[in-house]
Amino acid sequence: MSHSIPYELHELILRYLIDDCSTLKSCSFVCHGFASISQKFLFERVSVPFSEEGQVQIVPERFLDLVTISPHISELIQSMSVIDNYEAIGRSALYKDAILPACLPLLSNLKTFRLERRSWTINWPCMSSMSTNALVNTFQSQSLVSLTLYRVLELPLAVVEGCVALKELSLEYVTFAMVDMLESSERRWELPRREKRNKLKTLQLAFSRPSLRFFSAWITSATCNFDLSNLRRLSVSMTVENYDHRDLGKILQASANTLEEFCFGLIFQDDSLNPDAAVATPIHIGILSHLRVLRLCLERTWRRFGHVHPNFHLWTFKILGQLISSDSIEEISIKSIVLCNREGRVNFSMSAWTLLDTLLATQVPSLRKVTFFFLKYEAEIYPEIQSDIGSTFSALGARGILNVEKAHVNLGFSESGFPHGIDNFM
Repeated sequence: MSHSIPYELHELILRYLIDDCSTLKSCSFVCHGFASISQKFLFERVSVPFSEEGQVQIVPERFLDLVTISPHISELIQSMSVIDNYEAIGRSALYKDAILPACLPLLSNLKTFRLERRSWTINWPCMSSMSTNALVNTFQSQSLVSLTLYRVLELPLAVVEGCVALKELSLEYVTFAMVDMLESSERRWELPRREKRNKLKTLQLAFSRPSLRFFSAWITSATCNFDLSNLRRLSVSMTVENYDHRDLGKILQASANTLEEFCFGLIFQDDSLNPDAAVATPIHIGILSHLRVLRLCLERTWRRFGHVHPNFHLWTFKILGQLISSDSIEEISIKSIVLCNREGRVNFSMSAWTLLDTLLATQVPSLRKVTFFFLKYEAEIYPEIQSDIGSTFSALGARGILNVEKAHVNLGFSESGFPHGIDNFM
């Protein structure tokens, strides 16, 4: 009778250590069975940071040596992040890089890829043709199902058009090649409908208005390689002030029958010439028949003397008012600047939110959770802010569904959130 533990149990045990690299390394020396499983978890997700230009790229060079010398390791890698840490404007460690073109073709089982720059941006045309070709071949492989590009400028649309297997697409602070944006959309997208289109499940965008207009026209066209009719999760953040949401409306219309989670971040600005601009073109979320989770991030730019635009309340009411009698919505999150003065003089008023409290508590019976996020600096200026918000939303509190929390990040949605780990995206 065998006394050995089945291989499947080894894997279940070591899976608990998936985020503890040092312990997994120790386990890999225990026995042959542990070695193969530990290597699987150790190399399933890799991050390759590129340091300052002119410095020796220690981590990228070691990674290239690893996948070249040990081909079985390259087959274990399913998720890869390439991070450009170069801090100078207009320059990047990736522009003259020869490591990515050498190692990317070796990663045959790559399912998730992220390209990002922590500060400033990566200008796609400035990268060498070897690097862009290697990246495009990776993006357009049959195995890649999730792609994230963060702070990439002048991205040719053809790079995204050629992705044949994606289920998740994230384009944050991305701009498209000017030649694509200037080309007539009427002429470009009046082509025959594609017979086979890839069904996206998750879409995350952080765009300026021109980029959103261009992208929405393309992704909702019949010639686009993506089909939004099966979209489950959508996150859109505006990087500049914008009150015209018709472009976003096209995406919502295309995914109206399946969308379950919707995150929207926008910027309001004081405009004395047009005080009702913030409520001019509301988003029509009433068409989302299966919407379960709604998250709003209401950002505001500050004018002289610290005054802010007050009409975002009306915009919020128009949005949430569409959820009256909804039988699908279960969770709503709102992150907003609460204080009306940033100079140390508190002008705190939550009276406008009392109506919202009544509306949500009495008119949306399917709600199971409402979370209101305030910013860290607000708690420093006004220590009672958390309790005052709780008092304002007394009806929701009486239902036991109110949460008042400090936001993890001041702007937009946090790195650990949507679309991966959407439950904690604020």
